[in-house]
Amino acid sequence: MTGPLPVPVDVLELVLGLLRPRLAERPEPVLTGLKVSSETGHGREGGPPSLPWLRLTEEGHTWAWPAVQRVVLRLTCWHRTEYDAKAAVGLALAVVCNVRGVRGLLAAE
Repeated sequence: MTGPLPVPVDVLELVLGLLRPRLAERPEPVLTGLKVSSETGHGREGGPPSLPWLRLTEEGHTWAWPAVQRVVLRLTCWHRTEYDAKAAVGLALAVVCNVRGVRGLLAAE
């Protein structure tokens, strides 16, 4: 067999790379200062080091030959109020669902 082989990409890193700049350019006040990361636990009592904080984690992953991956991502937000956390997650989800066909992301739902 010759030619390049399909290799799974780190979908979490792919989505983080797409999400960070798109959220940073959004005008909604609830997103001001939002940090987007795949980790937390460095702050007091295991929480995020600052607020607001949006964490993406991979909850499930499948790989179908030749080159289709399916990943379930969890978005968790710590914010100053519960309302602000829900609003930030909702906006992040809307951004992810509107980046189809960008840098290898075929679909988001």
